[in-house]
Amino acid sequence: MKILLINTNPVVSRLTALSARKEGVELDEVRDVSEIDNIDIYDIIFVDSDMDI
Repeated sequence: MKILLINTNPVVSRLTALSARKEGVELDEVRDVSEIDNIDIYDIIFVDSDMDI
């Protein structure tokens, strides 16, 4: 499984990364949509609810 996390909260990012690693999930993290340098295929995309898109 491949997950993209778009999030500005470092605590949430850290907890998500730890959980993903524990479960053997591939996780890509960015703080902002503009940081996505190439579009890949993801099974799940999580977006920070406080983020302006």
